[in-house]
Amino acid sequence: MNLKEKLFFVGQKIISSDNCNQIEYELLLRYGDPQNAHFPAELYEHFVESEEAYREYAGFLNESIPSILHANPGALFSFNIDQQELEYPELFEFLDNLSETQRQRLTIELTENAPIDHAGSYYASYNIEAIKKISDMGYKVAFDDIGSGINTFGNLCLSRDYISRVKWSYINLSKYVSWDQSSGLIKFLSEFADSNQFDFVVEGIENKKTADELCGLGIKFFQGYLYSKPEVIAS
Repeated sequence: MNLKEKLFFVGQKIISSDNCNQIEYELLLRYGDPQNAHFPAELYEHFVESEEAYREYAGFLNESIPSILHANPGALFSFNIDQQELEYPELFEFLDNLSETQRQRLTIELTENAPIDHAGSYYASYNIEAIKKISDMGYKVAFDDIGSGINTFGNLCLSRDYISRVKWSYINLSKYVSWDQSSGLIKFLSEFADSNQFDFVVEGIENKKTADELCGLGIKFFQGYLYSKPEVIAS
């Protein structure tokens, strides 16, 4: 399979109210025709289920990420890493291939999916040593969907020395509870992030009313369709 023919990244902006000139995108994996592309769930599951399969995906990362960084000078990017990927040396070979300057522009987002299998005996299937290694290599590390799956508050506290950002999706909670109910949780998450010197990004913002309410709570980082739909990134 020639991954470059079908597999690519799109970008969705992350907005900082403190720095309007900062350009940052989360890179989202897509497959197919750019006009009708989708997240390749089954293909990605195949890539992460074994080290042999992952080599092909790591090769795609080795081609695509440096190309995106080169084509978008000055922009910051983040991209998702399933925790199973932390088990494979090919991930670290890819990260090691990037220059110090390139590393400073990348944030590695750890998804909430628990690893399928792991070789070590680390606590609760949570690979703190791998996370520390990524941080020591000069990358920022983010907790995606805090409070979901394996990305618990306990695991965040275990690895707090290596984390620089936590992300939380408002849209899922908004389906079930009122703003008055959810605002207390958002304030707690924001204060928790501030006390640990994490950036706190609220995802899933789809209208100005929600954005204004979040601003009223002191939220500084935003992501959602109100600001940007995923778009093709130059590479």
